[in-house]
Amino acid sequence: MSPPPRHYVVMSVADRQFAMPVDHVRDALGPQRLSAVPLAPRIVAGALSHRGRIVTAIDLRRCLGFADRDPEGGWMGLIVAHQGALYGLIVDSVDTVLASDPQQLESPSAALDLRWRPVAGGLIRPSGKTAGDKTAGDKTAGDKAIVILEIGSLLDPVMAEAS
Repeated sequence: MSPPPRHYVVMSVADRQFAMPVDHVRDALGPQRLSAVPLAPRIVAGALSHRGRIVTAIDLRRCLGFADRDPEGGWMGLIVAHQGALYGLIVDSVDTVLASDPQQLESPSAALDLRWRPVAGGLIRPSGKTAGDKTAGDKTAGDKAIVILEIGSLLDPVMAEAS
């Protein structure tokens, strides 16, 4: 008997798709006012209010090494839980929830962009694609691979820098 599928929230950041296990995601938000956080690291976009709580908003474009978004462009926020705290991840869009067979999960390849290796927990391929399919991005395995983000690897260094 095969294991049950794992579910991921798929998001876009600078025309690239990333995913996070759905059990870390608490909510998705449209754009809202961000309050500045003085002396915060550059990747902290600000603070936002979510259901009466102040939440640190992390800009995933900056975290993942992309150029800043157009100030007039839209964004969305994913509220995620990590070590008992809530964080807002600022992304370009929230695309879908994807069910994936755990046996199809691939390890991050050595060819994966250097900026993403420390935070990548694996790769998910769209249906019908294999590691041998070639396009740009993941230079050997294909741009269409969705990079699964490890929440701890993503947030722990950010919060250590902020403290």
